[in-house]
Amino acid sequence: MMIPEPFGYMLRLLVAKLPGWFIRYFYKPDRIANSIDIDLRSNAPINISFGMEIPEISLYFHIYNRSPFNLTLDRLLIDFWIGQPTLKGAILRRYVIPKGESVNNIYFSCSLTLQQQNQIRGRCNGQLLSVPVSLTITAYLESKVGMICLDKRIDRSDVPCK
Repeated sequence: MMIPEPFGYMLRLLVAKLPGWFIRYFYKPDRIANSIDIDLRSNAPINISFGMEIPEISLYFHIYNRSPFNLTLDRLLIDFWIGQPTLKGAILRRYVIPKGESVNNIYFSCSLTLQQQNQIRGRCNGQLLSVPVSLTITAYLESKVGMICLDKRIDRSDVPCK
């Protein structure tokens, strides 16, 4: 059933003014989690750079909030695989993600140890990795209905290694 736009707008304003304990009766964290999309950004999401003095890997994330609530990314845990476990990390900076909007500037960077460099170079086929990259992420987001936990696996191929 479609809600007419003026009524839908007024309903969203009302929901925004209600206290969290009341809203939790109608909106469960699982329902909110289904309206949050987390992925790597579309433009150069994974950068593996050996040409720097200290080689590093950088990941750029995109989060789209389709929920009726403003969210705050509390932390994002990252498990990164290139054929096998390569590194674990976390984004601990908090990002506000307004309702109905997206954020593209969520960034993770990590210096590579010698063992990680050797593992990645062994899978580097010229300019691209010869195996797909897998990320398992767990995002913790604060909302008016409480803490939301979201797990996601992201697979990518054709990842450049310079």
